[in-house]
Amino acid sequence: MRRQRPPLYALVFYVFCFCVLCFFHLLSPMTSAVSMISAVSAAPRHYDVSELKEEGFVDEREAETAGRLSSALTALGPGLLIHGVGHWRMGDEQGGWRLLGLESAGLAALTLTSLTHLFWRPNSVGGRMGLETLSHLGWGLFLTSWSADVIGAYQGGLSFALTPQKSRTKTLSVGYRYLSQPLSELPHHLVLSFERLGRRGLLRAHLDVESRAQIIGLELDAGVYLLGGPSAQRPSLSVHLKGRRWRWSASDTTQLALTPYLSWATPLSALARGLAHTRLFQRVGVGWEGYQSPSVYALSMGQDPQSGSFFERLMSPTSHERATLLLETGMALTLFKETELQASYLQDPTHDVARAQWASSIWGAEALGLNLNTGAWRALITLRQRYDLDFLVEVLVGERWSSWLTVRYALN
Repeated sequence: MRRQRPPLYALVFYVFCFCVLCFFHLLSPMTSAVSMISAVSAAPRHYDVSELKEEGFVDEREAETAGRLSSALTALGPGLLIHGVGHWRMGDEQGGWRLLGLESAGLAALTLTSLTHLFWRPNSVGGRMGLETLSHLGWGLFLTSWSADVIGAYQGGLSFALTPQKSRTKTLSVGYRYLSQPLSELPHHLVLSFERLGRRGLLRAHLDVESRAQIIGLELDAGVYLLGGPSAQRPSLSVHLKGRRWRWSASDTTQLALTPYLSWATPLSALARGLAHTRLFQRVGVGWEGYQSPSVYALSMGQDPQSGSFFERLMSPTSHERATLLLETGMALTLFKETELQASYLQDPTHDVARAQWASSIWGAEALGLNLNTGAWRALITLRQRYDLDFLVEVLVGERWSSWLTVRYALN
């Protein structure tokens, strides 16, 4: 049986359909491309970095500034003499030159201080304050540029903290403090602090009570922002007034201090690409300090030390008044959203003053004129447990040392 052939018009129809399908098949990529371009231009540009890497894209930030341990070791070793070599090694030449410039400025300040000590040797209070401030700033610039080189060379262009912490406006802190006092058996203290941060100002109140109430200290710090605010992501400048009243009940002696000072902080991300979420902060101030002892004053006037009223004892005249210098330079680094590290060099005669340091000079005829302590190193670690709770560990090391363990609660 012979197979029947299809009619001619059927073959023509099949060929026509085949041509139409081929035409639309060729047209579909162009129409999909046009629709994709219009959709991408209309939609917001949000990309997932991990998905783009899977597709073969390269993060230029990682390629340009790939921080690594070897770069950090280079900055830690040879970089101690030439600051910035760690950033040069990882490819950030501009950041390396800036760090070298900071080191040069610090060395110039230290050299000027040494030459002035050799050839001028000022004895006035103002001259000594000026030299002490210049020396402190010189060491601050030198140590800051070296530390920034090590940190930035290790981090590279990627920050440890992906998002900044949300600032708290009101906090209450309760803690324990151990204060090393070789000549006293009063090392254990309870600490209570309140802090209020606003858009234009701040207020800090600090109460320190020895466990047997032999020492009671109260500090108040009020400040006004002239530039910026409490956010750590932008530069800030503020003026402060700090007051302190520290009383030793066993010796009937009270320390009073009033210190106006300037405080500023600036992020270091503009200095080098590896310093995201790293900032520099400084405090500089000149104040007044004095001591009062109502019992000694009453005895010198031939009166009964216990006869005065509370107001008379509170307003007792001060003795051994002197000018004080407040200096602090430090760095702060935010890690992994929950941790912040701070390290600073502090010169503050009103901080942790022990009786052994001033007992002989208060009642004697010797006048120091200016109290310059040798300085101390301060380290502070802040651990965020959750949004409204922080855990703080602070250590202050100098001629003596103190350690703080504090829990901070957010009240807002």
